Amino acid sequence: MSIPRLRESSCAAIGLGLLLAMYTAPAYVMAATLYVNDEFVEDDPNADPPTTAEPDDLIGSCMNAQYATIQEAIDDAASGDTIMVCDCVDGGELDLETYTGELDTDAVMTIPAEITSLTIKSVFGPDNVVLSGGLERPLLKLEGADQAITLVGLTMQDGFGKYIELDQPPDNSLDWSVGGGIQILAGEVDVQGCVIQGNQTTTLYPENYGCGGAIYVHREASLIVQDYQLTLMDLWDDDGPFPTVITGNTALQGGAIYAAPVATVELIIPEINGNVAVYLGGGIFASEGSAVSLIGGTLCGNYAAEDDVNGIPELPFLSKNIYGRVDRNQLFPGCVAVDCGVATECDESIDTLNVGPADPFTTIQAAINAAGPGDTISVAAGTYLETINLEGKSLLIEARDPSPGATVIEAPNADNWDSDGDGDVDDDDDPWPFWKLDAPVVTMTSGEGEMMVDGMTYTTTLRGLTLKGGIGTPFFRDALYGEDVPGPYQGTLEDAGGGLLCGAAFPRVEDCVIQDNAPGGLGGGIAAFMGSIPTISNTIFCNNSPRNVFGPRVDEGGNCESPSCDDDDGDGIPNTCEADVPTTTPMDPNLDASALQAALDEAIDNLRQGDTIEFPAGSYPVSINPRGKGITFRGAGATETIVTGSGSGSVINCRNGELANTAFEDMTITAGSASRGGGAILQAASPTFTNVTFTDNMATDRGGAIHMSEGASPSITNCRFEDNTANWGGGGVFMQERSAPHFTECAFTDNQTGQIGGAVAVVTRHHNSYVPIAWPYPYPNGVAGSRPTFIDCSFSNNVSARYGAAMWSGYACEPWIDNCTFQNNVAEWSAGGIYVQSMSEFADSQDTNPFGNLPYAGYPDSLIGYPVFADVDESEEGSSSFACNEPSAVWGDASAFWDPYLALEPFSDDTACLYCNPDVNRDMRVDYHDLIKVIDEWGNCESVDPDDPDSPPLPVLCDPDVNGDYVVEVLDLIEVLIHYGKQCPIDG
Repeated sequence: MSIPRLRESSCAAIGLGLLLAMYTAPAYVMAATLYVNDEFVEDDPNADPPTTAEPDDLIGSCMNAQYATIQEAIDDAASGDTIMVCDCVDGGELDLETYTGELDTDAVMTIPAEITSLTIKSVFGPDNVVLSGGLERPLLKLEGADQAITLVGLTMQDGFGKYIELDQPPDNSLDWSVGGGIQILAGEVDVQGCVIQGNQTTTLYPENYGCGGAIYVHREASLIVQDYQLTLMDLWDDDGPFPTVITGNTALQGGAIYAAPVATVELIIPEINGNVAVYLGGGIFASEGSAVSLIGGTLCGNYAAEDDVNGIPELPFLSKNIYGRVDRNQLFPGCVAVDCGVATECDESIDTLNVGPADPFTTIQAAINAAGPGDTISVAAGTYLETINLEGKSLLIEARDPSPGATVIEAPNADNWDSDGDGDVDDDDDPWPFWKLDAPVVTMTSGEGEMMVDGMTYTTTLRGLTLKGGIGTPFFRDALYGEDVPGPYQGTLEDAGGGLLCGAAFPRVEDCVIQDNAPGGLGGGIAAFMGSIPTISNTIFCNNSPRNVFGPRVDEGGNCESPSCDDDDGDGIPNTCEADVPTTTPMDPNLDASALQAALDEAIDNLRQGDTIEFPAGSYPVSINPRGKGITFRGAGATETIVTGSGSGSVINCRNGELANTAFEDMTITAGSASRGGGAILQAASPTFTNVTFTDNMATDRGGAIHMSEGASPSITNCRFEDNTANWGGGGVFMQERSAPHFTECAFTDNQTGQIGGAVAVVTRHHNSYVPIAWPYPYPNGVAGSRPTFIDCSFSNNVSARYGAAMWSGYACEPWIDNCTFQNNVAEWSAGGIYVQSMSEFADSQDTNPFGNLPYAGYPDSLIGYPVFADVDESEEGSSSFACNEPSAVWGDASAFWDPYLALEPFSDDTACLYCNPDVNRDMRVDYHDLIKVIDEWGNCESVDPDDPDSPPLPVLCDPDVNGDYVVEVLDLIEVLIHYGKQCPIDG
């Protein structure tokens, strides 16, 4: 590690400057100042001359400093004080002073909780004061939420991260080494004009996991990195300005800076160069939900070259400058480049970005490295053996020849490796290096998407390219899947993204071919996670394994997904992609379960957007995964087509960005069992359900029939939710994380839960999980409330063991309710109808801990789950009704729960029950479900005396006994038929 140079100035000259500055500065500048020098001279009145100093004598103060270590000064300081770190004593030449602190401390500097603000500053700048962690501990540890610390002109080096418990992969109790240089567990650190170098959190992968080689920023903590402008009081060696330089730091993730979820990082003209992340983000790792911004400055060369770090090979596909979303200032985007020493986007002399054998760039990656925001890279026809990483840049990469297969980017592998470039991949001169790792063909994990430059908006776009041979890269399954990962899979690695890997990225893919990619895990063609939403048009997917797309996407049409790339006419378009007529594929209910599942999976693989899979009348023990395709699954009717679960896993799995053109019609979904979503799980997916019955599904956690998350917004029409169960919440439906489903003419009957929401639970996010901030909701810390709509729906006979038998709504959620009925719902503790939860009920008196185990500050007491009773469909029938709900209709401040523009009374709570005798199942309507219940219970209504079980049965009244004669017979059936199709109550 190189040590910064020393100046040649004398201490006396510096002292004269200090004294002059002191007498010319305004009086109000002089706050309490503590001086530190590790070779300070004790006051000695007997010395000749005496070594005493007047309080305002800066020369004496620096020479006769009160403290030998910075930590001693910190322990004696008060809020608002400044600690000046000296580097010369006794009038002699300047000496480099290295402050290490006590060997048994958590950090060289630890700030006591009672100090809310403090400045630690070098007297002469970063060239002359070095803080060293001795490769044993960080330089600074901060853990007070209300603390703000400023560091000015310090060199901070050779720190090593300390271990803290992180609730993230690979498991929820793993200790990770974080913050080699600065460890910000809470509060804010402002770094100005410092040099942070040679710190680390990782020594040898994978034995030591580590985040933030230079700086780690924990949840809700803040970091500001900026340059320093000299003042009259400063006696640095140069005129400045002095940028903050972060270089030569190492971690597994975030070589320079790691921003945890809900952390804030502002980077103002930094120099973040030459850091290393063994795995992700050599410069910056921005977790999902963090807010990281960059104004100017440079990020270059932040990756590990071959064998640079303890024999660890280069990971060219992931370990460069940025991982995650970093918002770059439109006017001053800074320079992001792979190599600081070659032509980059910082070099304005570059004016051409053509790629090809006769062009200035022979590789696409070299052109990407040189490109600036908004540039176009034009690629000549041919095959390019490379993998590329866009490094967060908004570029258009397009083929000059748009014909399918003309311009191919193929990932290098042992079969095509030609290291000497002689065109022969079989000779002995081309061994596949043992350290070479497989990769996606294209990686976008740094917020690629739109950027505005000079008033123009540019979008990261791939056009006319063929992406081939990608193997993907390992990611933790729970990072890919979010909270919905089954327990055994948490913390395990999964290869993802063969052709294109998207993390926090929003690119366009146009007129491309994505083929023959096989990551072996998720997303053979494209994997999209961390909030990514690629937009895809006129693109062919073929022979990608497993499946073509994982995660959400926007399908603009013209796409084709084929299991085979067979192309008989040689036009580059697979045979199956050349047919224009939508097809219908029937399933055979007579097949055994394994053969039926195989046939269904094959049909999904082979079908294109707009095709249909038909389920004739019968029972189908299968699970349905549309894999993002806009196809229709159509039954013969809810009473005719029964799709049954296997007892383990959701019956319907939509996790691949399914949209409204993925449709489920005319069937019953039953016997599903999963931790979340026994009937269906919708993760960032918005399919359509019409005439579907969900019955007898079970969730060990949430969402007996359906679990929705990550903005799921399905359309659900004329569907029934009956006898579904969830142990924790949402016996029928559980929705969270910005979900916005639309229910029309749906019935929720006889669903139950052990905690909240017998029929429906509307939640921001599970109460012990963090809330991401990267979504446009006007609440502190990014509370992401769900907003479902219910029109002409009924809630009857639902049960909750605690709160909200019909509905539980809380934490900034806003269910809209139009002309719905709530009847006979029972909650053991509170609100048979709707329970309205306030955020403040989970908070202490200062609103610092509303989620129970995480420090979330600042939630207002008014942040509650407001239901809105409104005439959504403008039918002038917006009023809803409550009847016979126990122990109450609504718990919460009902006075605010209506649309002020609704002319009708928003809702009523009748004392009399609204149901009618022909409504046998008490769902407020007379229909075929009542006919079925009469037929199922045909015969006498009888009950055995529980005190005398051997006695003859006694006649009793029962629901199917419509006319009250103690017998379920044809007269009851006729009564139901007379009123068939009517709503309760029945007039006349």
